[in-house]
Amino acid sequence: DTTGLAADAVLAQSVGGGGGAGGGAISSGDGGSFSTNMSFGAQGGAGGNSGSVNVYLLGDISTRGTHSSGLIAQSVGGGGGAGGSAISGSTTGDADVDFSFGASVSDGGDGGGGGNAGAVSVSFGGSINTRGVGADGLFIQSVGGGGGRGGAAISKASSSSSSSDTGNSSTSTSGSATMSFGGEGGDGGDGGSASLQALSDIKVSTRGTNAAAITVQSIGGGGGRGGKANANSTTDGNADFSFGASAASGGDGGSGGGGGSVSLGSSSNVVKAQASTEGVNAIALLLQSVGGGGGIGGSSQAGASGGNLSASFAMGGDGGNGGTGGAITVFTDGTYLTQGTLSHAVLIQSIGGGGGQGGSATSNADPSMASEDDSTSADSDFSFGASGGSGGDGGGGGSAGSISGSISGLIRTLGDSAIGLFAQSVGGGGGAGGAVTSGASSGSGNLSASASFAMGGDGGNGGRGGSINLDVPNGLRVATGDSALGTGQGSHGILLQSIGGGGGTGGSVVSSSTVGTSSSNTSMSFGLSTGDGGDGGFGANSGSVNLGSSRSPAALTVETSGDNAMAVFLQSVGGGGGAGGSVNSTSAGGNLSASFAMGGDGGVGGTAGAVSLFADGTYLTRGATSHAVLLQSVGGGGGQGGAVTANATPVSSDDS
Repeated sequence: DTTGLAADAVLAQSVGGGGGAGGGAISSGDGGSFSTNMSFGAQGGAGGNSGSVNVYLLGDISTRGTHSSGLIAQSVGGGGGAGGSAISGSTTGDADVDFSFGASVSDGGDGGGGGNAGAVSVSFGGSINTRGVGADGLFIQSVGGGGGRGGAAISKASSSSSSSDTGNSSTSTSGSATMSFGGEGGDGGDGGSASLQALSDIKVSTRGTNAAAITVQSIGGGGGRGGKANANSTTDGNADFSFGASAASGGDGGSGGGGGSVSLGSSSNVVKAQASTEGVNAIALLLQSVGGGGGIGGSSQAGASGGNLSASFAMGGDGGNGGTGGAITVFTDGTYLTQGTLSHAVLIQSIGGGGGQGGSATSNADPSMASEDDSTSADSDFSFGASGGSGGDGGGGGSAGSISGSISGLIRTLGDSAIGLFAQSVGGGGGAGGAVTSGASSGSGNLSASASFAMGGDGGNGGRGGSINLDVPNGLRVATGDSALGTGQGSHGILLQSIGGGGGTGGSVVSSSTVGTSSSNTSMSFGLSTGDGGDGGFGANSGSVNLGSSRSPAALTVETSGDNAMAVFLQSVGGGGGAGGSVNSTSAGGNLSASFAMGGDGGVGGTAGAVSLFADGTYLTRGATSHAVLLQSVGGGGGQGGAVTANATPVSSDDS
């Protein structure tokens, strides 16, 4: 027995060590006619794997105190370390040379992968009694470590040239170039298997908010976020010919780790249990396997300004894929009682991790820093700006695992939104594609042009929902709510559902091109802007849902008291397709101006699985919109196509 704050009675734990962060790097150079610098961030260390945990215990346990659980058995993988950032800069400037060039490159370090968690197995017989907020009764968990984030990368370069004593340029060529690459996020570690077996009858009771009676859980670690990338170059316009270029690529997000298998009992060792709770959000029996979410792709920003020629390109990192939810098996004959709001009696969940969002991209090119008031300079002969951007694709959602086994006995809840038996297999949603903003402009010259190209990232596809197959070999009685107390709103008796993950939304695009013109020095000028919205991801299929079988119909007695409280609700729902990305493309100025835009395609919806009920029973409901038996198989809807706006406005002859 224990009394006091955070005083667990039994704690068995294996924890992997966290990976160290990678070191950062900074480099810079200033002056001279030629300057080049590079920086590379170090990779983060991988998280350590945790070991297996095995507990064999017969006995009686009691605790009194906040966060004082009865028995905790846990294996936790170590988190991956963050990648080191990288910063580099170069500056040149000399009036007495023919050539001036500055360049910088930065590469952020990758995040370390999360450690895998070991298997956790508990064999228990006896009783557990807790009193206190967050004081779980029997808590079994295996958790993979999260991946480390990728390191950021920042690079800047500038090149300048001065006029000679005669007022003309003394430098024939001046240029600057930058590149930045964000580090990739580390992958999340896998959760190990988690299981509970009975050495004898099990009795668990808790009294307190957020105090579950029995929890068996496996969770995959989340993928690390990709590192952002920024690259900017600046070149002045005094040289005979000057140029600037920049490129940036955000790091990809790490993939989420998979949730391990979860089991309660077996077909040859059915767990006989009594589990009761008194408190809000206090579940009597929770079996759960959850895949880790994919990491978000790193954003990117590229800019180039000044010079006769200015070009930039930015690409967002792809989002990481979500981890899969593991299979769950349950074999129990028992009594599960709850009294509080949001306190389900039996909750069984396999959930795929959501895909990470694709990184955004911002790109701008502007050569207009040239000395446009000097018509004798070479910078008045030619001016061209080009900008391109590509958003990162969203990561795919992880598939959910199957749920199978048998359950018999008594299930009773008294609170609102407290479902009796709730089993669901839900695929993860696809990540949204990265948005893009691209802009290009040009200064005035005998030949002046600008072009902008942008493509939104595609949304990730959803993950599949798994099948659900539950038998009732010895009869099951379920009751929710209390008509005398007026409770039980939204408290279904039995809710089984398989849901396919929805497709991610395609990335939106904003693309613009602007041409500077002047009647004194422009012979030909043109502008072009194009945009392509990202496609929406496909919705995933859902699995079949079955309660009972033709050979062994379920013997059911189900009663609900509140409004919107179905007695038996079985459902299979395909995931909806993601919407296509919108596009706004504009081109202004120049003798010739053109704009093109294409919205993203909407994703295809997923197919729903078969739903079947084989039962012999009694079903009673008392509230409004509370059907006795509702079976549904609903396919997912297709995604909406992306909207488009395109405008092109050349300079009229009157204006020139």
